[in-house]
Amino acid sequence: MELMSVLRAPWWRFWAIYLLAGLEAWAIWRNWPWFLPFTVYVLVPLLDLPERNSWKPSAETALFRLPLTLWLPVQTLVILLLSWRVARISPAWAPLQTFLWALSLGIVMALGINVAHELNHKMHVMYRLLARCLLIMAGYGPYAVEHNRGHHKNVGLAHDPATARPGESFYRFLPRAVRGVVMSPRTWPDARERILLDTLAYGFILQLFAFACTLPWPATETMIETSRRSRYVHGLMVYLIGSAFGVFQLELVNYVEHYGLQRMSPEEPVTAQHSWNNHHWLSGCLLFKLEYHSDHHLHAARWYSRLENRPEEWPQHPAGLPAMMLLALVPPLWMAVMDPRAKRIRTATASIPRS
Repeated sequence: MELMSVLRAPWWRFWAIYLLAGLEAWAIWRNWPWFLPFTVYVLVPLLDLPERNSWKPSAETALFRLPLTLWLPVQTLVILLLSWRVARISPAWAPLQTFLWALSLGIVMALGINVAHELNHKMHVMYRLLARCLLIMAGYGPYAVEHNRGHHKNVGLAHDPATARPGESFYRFLPRAVRGVVMSPRTWPDARERILLDTLAYGFILQLFAFACTLPWPATETMIETSRRSRYVHGLMVYLIGSAFGVFQLELVNYVEHYGLQRMSPEEPVTAQHSWNNHHWLSGCLLFKLEYHSDHHLHAARWYSRLENRPEEWPQHPAGLPAMMLLALVPPLWMAVMDPRAKRIRTATASIPRS
């Protein structure tokens, strides 16, 4: 009976990220640099449109943990395959292809950052090590420290760099958020050495990727036409832009998940009213229920499979997470949609008597 219950659980949905990785590997082989940006920011929002009922929490089993723990080697393989493709960028299309492959790399890194976000809250050293490796690959090692020690404690407060204030555009929020992640952990002496090591490790990975772009792959006309130095520079550009875009997407998610929801003081407890949620099926599978964000802040150590959403009680986005991220890039539209909703939540929260 217990085995049948495990087999009936929706664990298989969360392997969707591996299907996406496989499709991206195929796109790299076919030289389709547009494929992953188009899939994630056009196709997924469209497929997300039918809103589904919230998933019921499932028992935490190894079948739910495996997609997270196996992601690091898969991401590494996709990045290595991408270095092979970058080495073959045609001089005639170099600027456009370099940019599009960098965006694709950034999306892969953002998926890894999301996996790291889930693992970083777990107590086992293996999970935290995997999270740290994924964050280092994206050049955002300090996030592991600031997110757990800072954001989860200060969410909703005016000084929390990961909480967007009412009326604050994403473009004003972004530098404040990145500065908070990079600078805040330096105030904890025990984190300084770790951040230095993470930075050095990122520099090493960056050089490895650029060097891989210069390796003597089977010769092509493109590789004969371009020097090793040119391919090295292309590799650096792709990896740096990809890292920056991965961080950009992470902070865009932070922006949409807490926009306009406030706590008036540190004494006010964190509640479900301080995070936005939604329950759109495809983005939920790819992002391991990241959009069930209120429950995550209430129970940070809880595995994603056990998270729940209460649409009648907790703040809800009107669309799936990728669609809300796109909307946030146009501040007038974003504020027209979200400001009235955020104001209603703040008014309702303020009317609740404090004990």
